[in-house]
Amino acid sequence: MDRSQNNFDLLRLFAAWLVLFNHCYPLSGAPHSDPYAMQFGIDTLGGVGVSIFFTLSGYLVTLSYQRTASVADFVWRRVRRIYPALIFCIGLCAFLLGPLLSTLSTSDYFNNPQTLHYLYTATAWKIQYVLPGVFADTPLPHAVNGSLWSLPYEIACYLTLLVIAICPGSLKWKALAAALVLLVWLIMRPLPPATSPFESFGGIDYYTTKLGLQFALGACVALWPMRRLVNVFVTIVAVLGFLIALSLPHSTGRDVLYILSLPILVLAIGLHLHGMPKWPSRLGDWSYGLFLWGFPVQQVLAQRGFVSEFGFAPYVLASSIISLLMAALSWFLVEKRANALAWPFAQTKQLNPAN
Repeated sequence: MDRSQNNFDLLRLFAAWLVLFNHCYPLSGAPHSDPYAMQFGIDTLGGVGVSIFFTLSGYLVTLSYQRTASVADFVWRRVRRIYPALIFCIGLCAFLLGPLLSTLSTSDYFNNPQTLHYLYTATAWKIQYVLPGVFADTPLPHAVNGSLWSLPYEIACYLTLLVIAICPGSLKWKALAAALVLLVWLIMRPLPPATSPFESFGGIDYYTTKLGLQFALGACVALWPMRRLVNVFVTIVAVLGFLIALSLPHSTGRDVLYILSLPILVLAIGLHLHGMPKWPSRLGDWSYGLFLWGFPVQQVLAQRGFVSEFGFAPYVLASSIISLLMAALSWFLVEKRANALAWPFAQTKQLNPAN
């Protein structure tokens, strides 16, 4: 796909910044959550950012699968996109940031079992949030990188796509069936506070249902001839559905309408909103690096008393600038090089939207 013909790069960067901005509130010790959550109560701005990520991921990863000639090639593409930057981030936090900021001595820090356990986070499957003695006195103590909670859900979506793709039958029908199953699960699931988001219902938790459904919707738009159907009429319907959802009281119908309308809006903006500024392609994709580094940068600034000395708005600005610099470092030193590593048997095949 020609990146100059869509707005996905800028959307992903914006999504990563929404996650960062949302985290500024708890990490600075603010007495309330972000304005979106305060006003509507249905989601946080960070939640909106994660939904954008999963919608675009479902769309783009499905197109990537169609272009790859083998399962091994597809897996390699996912591995080189997720793991090098993650390992770089986890390694710097564990072996540089941790010893510098820990209240423990260097020897006690490295001998503490939590240090080894933190390295498991590099699997993107078993997320550990604590390094011994690090960020012990911040407003949100001990959490080194709370943004990473969504990575296991992302990996689960990749694996699910791969499994249903290699099973017999048309992928577009199997993706649609997966979306419908998740939609039914969402409708049947008891609302909070009867169940917490991480409590299992029918074997899966709320975020598996929500994010999996949004990933599946992105996949369906990639597989069906819906790219032409995500037009002005569909976009207007999605806008109305989104606005109605924001105005409704807490209910299953509200959740369903919100979760379904948001991906359509995201894809409409990404595919058809002309006139938006384009992220320069020569700069690469900084969104993943911004997602990975925002939280640790914010915690370092909070520990240094940046908020109390300068205030909330400068904290947001400084967090954004420093995190973007780390994202650029991650892209040019790690991600760009990793993306150039080709699978030895990689071949490309023609895209078949009806596959």
